[in-house]
Amino acid sequence: MVFENFDENKDNILSHTERLKLKASLEEQKIALVSELTKEERLNLDAKQPGTSQSKMAPTTQIKIDIKQAEFMQLYKRVNRIENGMGQVIGHIEDVLKSLATLEKIKVIRRETMTQFLQTIISVRKGFVDMIVILIIEIMSQLKLDHHGKPGNSGWSFRPTVGRPVHSGFPWWSSFN
Repeated sequence: MVFENFDENKDNILSHTERLKLKASLEEQKIALVSELTKEERLNLDAKQPGTSQSKMAPTTQIKIDIKQAEFMQLYKRVNRIENGMGQVIGHIEDVLKSLATLEKIKVIRRETMTQFLQTIISVRKGFVDMIVILIIEIMSQLKLDHHGKPGNSGWSFRPTVGRPVHSGFPWWSSFN
């Protein structure tokens, strides 16, 4: 097999250093093949062009690669399995990214809904407080309280004044504090 030359510990699994050695060997073979192809192309070009001498060219070196069909097919199947596995991993990553995007959209929608809900609560609460103040003023004006906040026959209706402290004579006021 091709890997037997590089599998130093004979466990049929290439370690990192063993893979590096295999890769280096394959790169050397690739460089040799490319140089051989370029030399052959030069020879073909020189043969087509008159006046060039082939004696100037360096002798071609041939590298014989001894790979059996079964070994090649085994490597081909391994490469296909790796490619399929990578495709599945990429598919899973894409699914996770889509799910994260969906979750982010849901999070934004929830945040907007919560903001609207809180704004509604605040506006209702403000309206409720305003309504209570108006009711208090109406009740006090109907009771015809005197200037000390006590019921009397002064004939003066209650009029709220700004800056005056609330008189402790209002028993109902303590329920609002």
